[in-house]
Amino acid sequence: WIWGLDDDKAGRANMLKHHKRLKELKEHSGVALTGTDLDWDDLYRREKITTKFIHNCRYRGRLFTATSIDEKAFQWHKHTSGYFTVMEFENSLYSVSVQKELITELKEKEIELSNPDARNIFSRFVSIVPISNVFPQFLYCQIAQFTGDISYDFSIDFANGSSSTQISLPGSSIESSASFNKALLARAAGATFSGKPRDFQYLTRKWFGQRLKTIETINYLGYSKDHSAYIFPDFAYCNGRRIAVNEHGYFQLNKHSVKSSNMSVKLDVSEKFEDSWIADFYTVYGGNGLFVLSFWVGSLFAEQLREEFNSWPFLEMSGEPGTGKSTILEFLWRCCGRGDYEGFDPSKATFAARSRALMQVSNLPVVLIEGDRNDEGGKRTSFDYDELKTAFNGRAIRSMGVMNRGNETEEPPFKGAIAFAQNAEIEASQAMLERITHVHFDKSLFTKQSASIAPRLEKMSLSELSGFLHRVLMVSPNFLTMVKENYQDSISYLHAIDKLSNTRLIKNHAQLMAVAMALPLISKQFTEEMVKHAIDHITERCLVRHQRLAAD
Repeated sequence: WIWGLDDDKAGRANMLKHHKRLKELKEHSGVALTGTDLDWDDLYRREKITTKFIHNCRYRGRLFTATSIDEKAFQWHKHTSGYFTVMEFENSLYSVSVQKELITELKEKEIELSNPDARNIFSRFVSIVPISNVFPQFLYCQIAQFTGDISYDFSIDFANGSSSTQISLPGSSIESSASFNKALLARAAGATFSGKPRDFQYLTRKWFGQRLKTIETINYLGYSKDHSAYIFPDFAYCNGRRIAVNEHGYFQLNKHSVKSSNMSVKLDVSEKFEDSWIADFYTVYGGNGLFVLSFWVGSLFAEQLREEFNSWPFLEMSGEPGTGKSTILEFLWRCCGRGDYEGFDPSKATFAARSRALMQVSNLPVVLIEGDRNDEGGKRTSFDYDELKTAFNGRAIRSMGVMNRGNETEEPPFKGAIAFAQNAEIEASQAMLERITHVHFDKSLFTKQSASIAPRLEKMSLSELSGFLHRVLMVSPNFLTMVKENYQDSISYLHAIDKLSNTRLIKNHAQLMAVAMALPLISKQFTEEMVKHAIDHITERCLVRHQRLAAD
C-alpha cells in the first residue's frame, strides 16, 4: 500500500492514520509526499510525475513516517549519502553527523545501504545530538512601510505539546546561535537552542538560501491607500469583500502580501448587520445624532474623501454633562467593533504620546475627550488645538528624526479623522475653528419616550452593533461614488444661501451633507424624513458656525 493524498495538513494527517492502521494489521504500507501545493492530478497534467519525482516522493514519505530519530537519520543518509544535517523529529531539532568510516565498514562487509543489516552498522557511526526542544520554521520577512526595517517571522512548534506560536525577530536575533537562543527564551516560553555555530549556519542557509517571502507591514490599522484596502490584524476588506487572515497572519491582496503590525487598537467586527437600532437612535438623538453619525461614517472614508476634496473636517461635540455626548460616542464605537471606549484625554498625554495615538488608525475617528480642562491651578493645559491643524488635509502632525547619522526626517501623514468632546466650546485660532464642524448637546430632546428608549440603545452589545462597520465596508465602492455625486448638489445648495460666505465652512458641511444623503445605501431604515432632517440640521449648524466666526 502506498498512500498518495494531497501534501497538506489534512492529507498528511489522514495518510499517517491509514499508514499506522495498516502497520498494525501487518500490511506493507508507505507514503508518498509531493512536497508541493499541487495535487496529483495537477502534477500529472503538467507532466511532472517522473520516475525521479516518484523516488523523491517516497523518500519524503519515509522521513515523514519514521518512528525514531535514528530511523529518520538513516533514511536521510541512505537517500543523500550526506554526512551532516540538522533534522527535525517530533518538534525537536537534532544535529546529525555521520563518520566517513561508515563507507569503509560497509565495503569491507560488502553490505549495501539498502540491506537491512546496514541499519545496525549505521548506528555505530552516527552521532545524533538534540539541540532544540522546539521546531522553528522560517515563514517570511516583514518590511516596515515607512522605515524599511526588516524582521523575520518564524512559526514555533513545541516538543512538549504546547500550542504553536508565531514570533517576529529582528536581524540581531539571528546573528548567532547564542543570540537565537536568547530570542527564543524571550519570545517562546521554554524554548531553547543549544546548537553549535555549525548547526546554526546550516539552518540559516536552509532558511535564507532561496528567494524569501516578503510581507509589507503597516504600523496602523484601517485603510491602506497603497493597497486600496482596509487592513486589520484578523480581517481585511477590499473592493467590498471581506478577507480572512491566512494561517501565517497576513493577507494576499492581488500581488501584495501585507499585514498590520498594530496591536494597540482591538476591533471585533461581526459579519451580521443589525439595523433595528436606527429608528431608536434617531428618536433619542435627533438631528445631532444624524450629524455625528454622518461625520462618523464619513470618517471611514477619510483618506478617499481627502484625496477627492483635499480635506475632511473635524467634529466638535460640546454640551453640559449628562446630555449624551459620551453615550453616543460609546455607541458608535461599538458600531465599529470597539467596546468600552470613548476616547483619550490629550491633556494627560505628552506631545509624543498624542502623536502616536493619532497615528494608530486610518479611516477611523480619533476622539479627544475633555480636551479643554484646566488644572487645579487655573493654568491652561499644554495641549494646543492648533497643533492638529495640518491633520485637516491629512498632512503630518509631527516630524521625527530618523535614527541614523544623517539628517533625514520622517513625517508620516495623518490618515484618520478627529473629533473633540468636552463641556465648553473650543477656543482656538480662527483658522482652526474654520476646520471644525460643531454640534451642541442639551436636554431639549429629553422626553419620556426617549428616556424609555435610550437604555435599550445603551444595552446593545458589541456583537449586535459591530456588523455596522462590516456593512459600510461591504458597500464602500457604491457608497463612495454616491457621496462624490451628492457633494456637487450639497455645495451648490449651501452656496445659494445668502448668509453663508465662508468657503471652508461651506465645503466642510457640504461633505457631511453628501454622506448623510448616502446613508440609505447602508440601510433602508434611514428614511427620507431622516435624510431631510439631517440636511436641514447640517445647514442650521453651518449657519450657526458662520455667525460664531463672524462675531469673533
